[in-house]
Amino acid sequence: MKKLIVLILVLSIPSAIYAQENKDKTITSISNSYSLSDTTKVNLNSSTLNIDWMGTTVEVRFLTSLIYDLEHIRKFNKDSFFSPSEETKKGYLEMMKIASQNCHSYALEKYFDYHNIEDSILFTDKSVLVENKYMKSILATAFKKTKSVNTKPKKNFKTEFTEGSLLVFRNKDNWAIHTVFYDGKYQSKNGIKRAKSYDKLIDIYKTYWDTVIIEEYQLDTSKVGLYLTQREG
Repeated sequence: MKKLIVLILVLSIPSAIYAQENKDKTITSISNSYSLSDTTKVNLNSSTLNIDWMGTTVEVRFLTSLIYDLEHIRKFNKDSFFSPSEETKKGYLEMMKIASQNCHSYALEKYFDYHNIEDSILFTDKSVLVENKYMKSILATAFKKTKSVNTKPKKNFKTEFTEGSLLVFRNKDNWAIHTVFYDGKYQSKNGIKRAKSYDKLIDIYKTYWDTVIIEEYQLDTSKVGLYLTQREG
């Protein structure tokens, strides 16, 4: 609960304290692009918050503690006498820790870190962008598409991408089902699995086989700069 209170306080403080825009329009922080809207769900290990991101609402789940919730596990297993071993508890908590960040949050964290753009709160190893539609909102408000590549024919996987870019995997319904950060290698995190670095993009595609197009994105500094100017003005 203490971690939740600190998180809410940090997100609620006027964002201009945290970030500023350089005169040359270089974005040095994204912290003033978002703020806490409200809390939607709190449980023993996490809190889900509505975040106002550049005029849109995105839902983010934050890991606030690592506690083995025996009551929840017993209800889930429909066994009121279930008694886990210490090894089982340890494995469960390790899985919970690994699963506390999804692909979208991971790729965004890597992107901002690579470009020396400050953000120590929203996209971390303890946050999950809970639905793909929220990645759509983030891309629409703060990023620009710089390249599109169809997944067929397979030779397209040899396309060269710009180092320091987000690569968004979209299915036939145009949903952003996966996001990768490219820094010369393909940095990817798949749900409850550990993050992994890939040499070949097609190796990630084997998991997200329903991808029909892969798009390259960069931060749209003009769009973000205009939002910040209007917000602070």
